[in-house]
Amino acid sequence: RPLTDVQLGYLANDVLHLVALDARLRERADRAGITGEVDDETTYKLDGALAAPSDRPTYLKIKGLVSLEPVQQAVVRRVAIVREEIAAELDVPAFHVASVELLQALALQRPTSIEALRDVRGVTSSRVLESAERWVAAVRGGVDDGALSAEDLSEITPAVLARTEIDRRRNIEERLRRWRRNEARSREVDEQVLLPGHCLTSMVQHTPSNADELRAVPGIGVSRLARYGDALIAALMG
Repeated sequence: RPLTDVQLGYLANDVLHLVALDARLRERADRAGITGEVDDETTYKLDGALAAPSDRPTYLKIKGLVSLEPVQQAVVRRVAIVREEIAAELDVPAFHVASVELLQALALQRPTSIEALRDVRGVTSSRVLESAERWVAAVRGGVDDGALSAEDLSEITPAVLARTEIDRRRNIEERLRRWRRNEARSREVDEQVLLPGHCLTSMVQHTPSNADELRAVPGIGVSRLARYGDALIAALMG
């Protein structure tokens, strides 16, 4: 910032042809007979894009957090908060300050001095080194914490399912996948057009048993519901 005229032109060219492209893709969707499904998925994606940001702390979304030891999880929490603070101050995305891999490395090595921080693999960014004292203080704070709060742990700890429930869900998933595969083959379309993965996962977890419950599946859409509703319920119920 500020963006130059060349940069603004580059951004404009990114969207300049989208209306024409949309019309061309709409023709292809019409020929394939999947316009309704495309509209369902587009609505779902737009709703997600326009939804209010989640207030769930970003450190709880870090991949692999659940597999770390308690003190390592606590350090990840502290250094992730520092990363967010620095990103806000610099007005840049958090990953431009430090990668998730660096946060994990800090949790594993737990440097409690600036000298030790410099020895951590990946600590080469000026944005990290310029705030070295803050990173070290965050590591020390995490070590002092010793573990995440019970509330945070409940957010990242997967539910333990009984064997019977695991088998039940697996059977439902197999039936849905079988229906999707056969239907996609008969219509010569991609399986994800008929039943996207996010819909399948939700249906396996919640097992809707009627049209009203199926309508509540996020992203199922009015077209899919009208076209496949009965077949999906039949597959769910076995």
